[in-house]
Amino acid sequence: MKLEQFDPAAAEAEVRACHEIYLAGRPVDDPDGPPMSARFFAGWLTLGWSEDPQEVWLARDGQGEPRGWYVLRLPHRENPHLALLDPVVHPAHRRAGLGTALVRHAAGRARQSGRTVLNGYARDGSPGSAFASTIGARHGLTHVGRVLRLTGLPAGRLAGLRAQAEPAARGYALLSWDGPAPEDLVAGLAAINSAAWADMPRDAGEEGQRWDETRVRQDEHRSAAQGLRRYTVAARSLASGELAAFTQLAVDPAEPSWGF
Repeated sequence: MKLEQFDPAAAEAEVRACHEIYLAGRPVDDPDGPPMSARFFAGWLTLGWSEDPQEVWLARDGQGEPRGWYVLRLPHRENPHLALLDPVVHPAHRRAGLGTALVRHAAGRARQSGRTVLNGYARDGSPGSAFASTIGARHGLTHVGRVLRLTGLPAGRLAGLRAQAEPAARGYALLSWDGPAPEDLVAGLAAINSAAWADMPRDAGEEGQRWDETRVRQDEHRSAAQGLRRYTVAARSLASGELAAFTQLAVDPAEPSWGF
């Protein structure tokens, strides 16, 4: 096996190879959610989910054929002891030591960056979960992903939910926009994000993200560069003018039947 690091912004063939391996594994790795489209996937490899730096490595066999890859994210604003790893091996080439080799290589890169914990995610009951147990990983938090199929909602269900919510919403106004937030709302979005991260469950010793206006704008730029269309609805107090909450929905035009 030969491992090579590459720049996703300048290596179209390597990104395409990683995407094909990712798609091949989805039926067993994550069968319930939508696949990342080619543009979304390329944007993720290039920009990640946050502004933290990351490395992308591709594994080739003796004939030069791509067989696996990994992304290693290295947080720098919070949690500098962590390295976040996403390793993927083509299903046809699993159980032959390649996944272990990828994790071992990534762990070496993480140590070189001063990290002491390697963190990753796998669907419960999936091959990835079994692999994590085999290499000695311990279970951390359980994340729950839910799918709401709008075509199956009973008639009037959404109107009924709105009617239940309206009495608790007195004193607030709803605002909505597409794409980047209006300038006067950016600070409020940052404050809500920081409060949410401070409140949510985390693994022991892990810090929540601290958001400011710059981070909000970076997040908006990243989403647009990945090809997503983002829509926001926010609740603003009529008494103070402050934002109290918001919901954001992103849609990949290449997978228009799904929203995130």
